[in-house]
Amino acid sequence: MRKIFIVTSVIEASNSVFSTDSRLAQTIDTIKSISRQQPAADIIFVDGSKSSYKKILKEINPKINYLHIAQERPDLLNTILYSNNKSIGEATLIKAAIDRDFLKLLEYDFIIKATGRYYYENLNDDHFQESSINKFLFIQSEDDIREWDNGQIDYSLIKDLRYPNNKRHVFKTGLYALSTKKLWMFRDKLTNIITKLKNPLYQNYDIENLLYNELLDEVVSNNIINVNWKILGWCANGIFVNT
Repeated sequence: MRKIFIVTSVIEASNSVFSTDSRLAQTIDTIKSISRQQPAADIIFVDGSKSSYKKILKEINPKINYLHIAQERPDLLNTILYSNNKSIGEATLIKAAIDRDFLKLLEYDFIIKATGRYYYENLNDDHFQESSINKFLFIQSEDDIREWDNGQIDYSLIKDLRYPNNKRHVFKTGLYALSTKKLWMFRDKLTNIITKLKNPLYQNYDIENLLYNELLDEVVSNNIINVNWKILGWCANGIFVNT
């Protein structure tokens, strides 16, 4: 099975407790983590930084296809760097990679979306099989099932009356995969998410909630596979995550 990673990143970030040098070191760990476990996979690295880190990253893995937003899509840079909602930047980075390399991506069997500065475990080939064609692959756990109103944000706008549910579900978006058979649909879903996040009614929502909502038909059709991958690393606020 042919695989390609889309790694999203803003190495130079103004809202992080980590310096640019620290974020770069963490990003190098991301590339090493992927390259060690999936040496045959290709990588598109999408960077929303103003400076280019292409030379440094290609020294870690020469196969990296570096997409520098500031150079190739400067029209998107302000959206990525200065939006009040971080999820707008994330969705925009992913879509920029898909838009640029859409036909090339269709040559692969699976696309794996990963996040720069985190490192991963269990990224083996167990789930990249014929049985996963036409599917999405997500890490799922009990803490992905939540209340519709968490006391701070009321998420009732994304309730789907076709599928009544007493609980709100989210997808972990730090690491997930999709069969390229779903790429056309997934690009449309990203466009929907970006449009919603720019709407003041959804300004406090995030991609974790909206992606589940957009893929609800896939959930109901049993097109979601639960995988045992692990995400480890530090959030922008300095908290270590292990999921």
